[in-house]
Amino acid sequence: MYLVYLFREKDSGNVIYVGSSSRPAARMKEHMAALRGEKHMQAIHKYMIANKLDLYKDVEVVWYDIADDKDSMEKLEEDAYVKYVGTGKLLNDHPGNDVSGDNNPRRRGVVNEVDGKTFKTVMSASTYYGIPRTTFTHYLSGLRTQPTINGIQQNFKYITINV
Repeated sequence: MYLVYLFREKDSGNVIYVGSSSRPAARMKEHMAALRGEKHMQAIHKYMIANKLDLYKDVEVVWYDIADDKDSMEKLEEDAYVKYVGTGKLLNDHPGNDVSGDNNPRRRGVVNEVDGKTFKTVMSASTYYGIPRTTFTHYLSGLRTQPTINGIQQNFKYITINV
């Protein structure tokens, strides 16, 4: 089961975030950890802290829609994003929110500049090197230092894949 959700300010009714997850309870815990400063903060978390907004008390989580598979979930999330982006209130800052051009997740491959291996997806690269996918994306986005594999410092970069 995959869920698409919104963060909506209770006072104004403004939708300020569109998200999705196959593990909603864990995802809400991640948002809470970011709000406490324990995880990387996105624009939504910085906005909520700056405006003294508490998740659940001041900002409600609205379960927007449900999907049976990941592709359907991504489509529903994109539809919700497009629906609310015109309000000018959305604070999503992840490249996945704009799925055109080079930000299309299906077009973002990975290259290891050390060994020259290229992969069509982050998942295939993380599986090959035995690194969890989320950890791998943190390397790519600069949130973590690049890993050392077999004593050699690696250097992973996103590349554009033609689909």
